[in-house]
Amino acid sequence: MLRSGVWSARCHSPRVALMGDLVAIFGRDVDVTDLRRANVPLRGHAIEDGKLIAEGDFAAWVDFAARATSRWLDFKPAYERTIAEEIAEEIAARREAWAEAASREGKPEVG
Repeated sequence: MLRSGVWSARCHSPRVALMGDLVAIFGRDVDVTDLRRANVPLRGHAIEDGKLIAEGDFAAWVDFAARATSRWLDFKPAYERTIAEEIAEEIAARREAWAEAASREGKPEVG
């Protein structure tokens, strides 16, 4: 059962319970992710922009962060290029749809 954005105690997994505790502490929505199972972009963004709130073995964390950062830096240019291409395609499709709608309504094209 969802109650104020937090699952009730009957439905808790350890991850969801931790999320509920962090929401109570920080007063905002949080997401908890096992970065060992995350994809390269999520790992990269988490290491670049995230906050480490717990680690069990600091040396293991440093090793993981170094490997994840290296992979992210190799992957990031292609990722950003793909995102830019997808955005450009979406903009072009929307402009085409707007132009078609305007021509059906007899309005001059915008843009």
